[in-house]
Parts: sequence; C-alpha cells; structure tokens
Amino acid sequence: MRLGVAALVLGCGRIDFQAPDAATPDAFVNVIRSTASEAPCSSHLLLDTGGHNSHDVIRWVFDGESDWIIGANHYSQDDHKIEGHRVTATDNLVLAGTAIQVAQADHVDVLNVVKAGDDMVLGYWDYALGSAWAVRIQPGLVSGAPQALGPLYGGNSPLGRMGNTGKLGFAGTVGGAISLVEVNDDATPSGRQVQVVSPADGPGPPSVTSIDDAVILAWASGATGMCKLAKVTPDLVVAGPVTFAAASCNDPHVAWLETSRRLIAVAETTSGQISAAAFDADLGLLTAPHAIVNAAHWPRIVGENDMAWLTWAEGASPQRVNYGLIDGDSNVVSMGTPTGMLDESLGHYHQIDRAGSETVITWMDSAQSRKLSALRLCR
Repeated sequence: MRLGVAALVLGCGRIDFQAPDAATPDAFVNVIRSTASEAPCSSHLLLDTGGHNSHDVIRWVFDGESDWIIGANHYSQDDHKIEGHRVTATDNLVLAGTAIQVAQADHVDVLNVVKAGDDMVLGYWDYALGSAWAVRIQPGLVSGAPQALGPLYGGNSPLGRMGNTGKLGFAGTVGGAISLVEVNDDATPSGRQVQVVSPADGPGPPSVTSIDDAVILAWASGATGMCKLAKVTPDLVVAGPVTFAAASCNDPHVAWLETSRRLIAVAETTSGQISAAAFDADLGLLTAPHAIVNAAHWPRIVGENDMAWLTWAEGASPQRVNYGLIDGDSNVVSMGTPTGMLDESLGHYHQIDRAGSETVITWMDSAQSRKLSALRLCR
C-alpha cells in the first residue's frame, strides 16, 4: 500500500489537507492559503502598535509562501524607503512584523506588486524625479536593485502582468501622452514600449489592470471630460481607446472578473458620486455608466471570480473607509458600513488587493496612532 506524504511547508501561510481527487489518487494535495484567511470577516484589524510616518499607499501582498504589507515610508521630503512587514497569524491574532527595506527612493506616492513566476516585481514611480522603477523581489522579501524604466508619471496602480507571457507592463504619462513600457519578469526593461494615446487626448496618469491575455489601462481624458479604457496585448498592440462616458470623470479603475471575462470600470465624478459600467474583454460596452454610490470618492476595485469588491472614502474630516460588492452588470449587491479613519493628507489613500483567494482593504489609520490597518472582505 502506498501512502500519501504531506510536506512541511515553512512560512506563515496556512496549510490545508484535502482529500485526494481522481487525478492524484495516491497523494494529499497541499494548499497554502494567505494569512488573510485567518482574519475575521469585515473586522477592522490593527496590525501593529503604530507610530508610523505617513504612507500614501500600503499594499497587502501574498507571495505564495508568506504575506506582507508593503508601502513607501515617508522619512522626509526626499527620503522615502519602500518597506515590507511580514504578516503572521498566531493564537487568532493577525500581526505585522518589523520593517524590512525593499528599496531606497526619493519621493514615492503609488506602487504595486505583481507576481512574476516564483518571484514578484514591485513597480513604483518617483514623484520628484518623474521616473518609473521596478524591483525584483524573491521569496522572503529579498530584493534586487531598482531598475530604471525611464521618465513616466504613473497612475495608481502603474504595473500589470501582460497575460501569461512572463512580461509586465508599466504605464504612465510622458510628454503629455500615455506610454506603456514592457518589463521582463526579473524587473529589467525589455527595451520595448508603445504609445497608448497621444497628447491630444490630454490624458491623466493611467491605472493598470491585468487580465488573462493583456492589460487594461484607464485614465481621465482632459479633451472630453470623460474617462477612457484601452487594451494592450503582449505584442504591444493597442485596442481602443473606448469611452467610459461618465461626465466630469476622474480617478478611474478597472476590475477583471475572470470567470465571466468581464470588466467593471469605476470612477469618481465631480458631483460626488462613484459611477460604474461593465465591458467585455474586448472593451465592448455591456452596461452603460451609472451612479452606484453617493457622497464618495477615491474608488478602488478588484475582481473576485464573477463579482468585484469596491472600496471608497466617505464622510467629512476625518474620512472613513467603506465598501460594497458589485455584480457582473456593475450593480451594487451589498454594501458595508464605514470603518476606520483615513489620513487627511491629500493622496494618502486606502487600497484593495487580492491575497491568494482573499480580498483585503489596507490603510494607515489616523485615529489609531497611524497603525497598519486591514479589513478582510467576505461574501
């Protein structure tokens, strides 16, 4: 009789032992889950003792073995260190550890981290230098040297995976146009890039979303007062742009619903609303833009199978985080309650990320001595 052997996996991820299936009749299947799965649903997590400098954005990242909170720590005006804090769960407590430096930068406002094979790639743009950078990160948060990608003023988020090709795309504005720079999976620039839209459109910095065969860029068009979406394939072929016809549109973001191959686009309008629309994977409009949340701004969205989680800021000073579940037709299915307190400094946002099979909102809570904060979302 042959026995299935369960391997010991080191790290803070949780291991589940599942019954063998037909494809693996004589083996146990080990599934490593993000530490986020240990957090209670819809409960404000205070991950450390606080006392941090300001961070514009912090991200919850699962590298396949361990979980990390990664953000740019503002030590002084021109001294921003990108740091990571390992997240662990012990005795029903989810906590973030001490800082590990990933990169030294001048002035970083936005960043994100994309899986690239067994490693990850950090992408960020330097506000003061007007340049884009990428850093290879190996398991354990072992980082390489920052790689210069050229003069790009990136959006939030600036980096995405280009399908299943092993290439990444970093998008930003340069010379009044939007360009996308191709990045290898070791964070080095490949030497190829493409202009997505010309200066005539008056584009703002784009956000980038990975889909199964390309990346989607979203930006505010100064020429039309609306937002636009474009698709860039791994061959650097641009499809679009198409218009996301929300008047006075600003700060657009897109979620990818992988099971239905749909896109949900959201954006803020000057009337203080968040509008949403649904598109197919080829940017065909499925549901016209319509208001879904009132008295809200700074929308951020991420797909979860056939639906999307949306988060936003609301209320007067201090502003609070709220969230809702959005269906494939861009309608609100359910809505949460205001939670936490955001930093009042302009640009110090909340963020929403997928961590393995979990969805997590992160922010620096100004009412809790600047503690690293998170909220796990559950259906």
